[in-house]
Amino acid sequence: MKLKLSMYILFFVLLTGCGSTKINQFAKFSAAGFTYTEALDELVDEVADTAIDADTISLVKARKGLKTQKERGDEIIASTKRLKNQLNVLGDLKRHVFLLKKYFLTLGRLTESEFDEAIANNASALVTEIQNFSPKLRDADINGTNINQLVNPLTNAAIRKFRLDALNEHFTEERVKTIGLALETHEALLTLLAEKIRDDQEDILAFKETEEIDRPFRNKGDLPKKWMENRKAVLSNRISLASADNAVEAASSLKKAFLALVTTNSGEANIDDVFADINEILDLVDLVKSEEL
Repeated sequence: MKLKLSMYILFFVLLTGCGSTKINQFAKFSAAGFTYTEALDELVDEVADTAIDADTISLVKARKGLKTQKERGDEIIASTKRLKNQLNVLGDLKRHVFLLKKYFLTLGRLTESEFDEAIANNASALVTEIQNFSPKLRDADINGTNINQLVNPLTNAAIRKFRLDALNEHFTEERVKTIGLALETHEALLTLLAEKIRDDQEDILAFKETEEIDRPFRNKGDLPKKWMENRKAVLSNRISLASADNAVEAASSLKKAFLALVTTNSGEANIDDVFADINEILDLVDLVKSEEL
């Protein structure tokens, strides 16, 4: 994972080879945004796999107390329906991430020295797509919480003036609010996904602790060859789960960097923080992968 992040940082270096400091910051932000979407896309896939594993464990446990065929049928239908609803939300998030990825790449090309009308039009069209798709994502529920409850839209934005006409034409107040709201939505989503990852991983770790550690230890005979390794992994990952909240900071720091770049009242853009927080997402992906069934 860290090797992949290094490749993205190399992408940023290539983008920022020339131009003014502010333009370099935009190119760096574009690379950070692209890197963020790549990392988040991987995380969403792992969240989906973990949700399926946790739901399967729940079904296995519930089945022991269901005595009739009808009870078992009703349980699996209801459980699968809930799971499909969760996976649909994750699918919508992947679509939103894909649009943002295309936008960040296009934004990086806007910082090139020669104005290209086609690139400018593409950037504007992508903002419109993001604006049209975002409400569907904000209306979704994760773990019983509606995303809209955690979102605070930007009320006003005093836009900076830039040396490049392409940036001046692109960053209207409406577009800045749209991208700011999209990143605010991601911050809310990551907050809820971190909670879901912790809940689902706790279920998976509890299942593994019972089946791979406690039960073999109680049984007669030799312990499995990997018993000590499995026990250490389960107990260590319980501690690592506490760091899930750190991954939430990636969307927050990306939003802050964006507003600092395009508005006059948001302080300095600290884009290096974004790359550090993206590392937390990649660490979380590795953790989740290690505990899949």
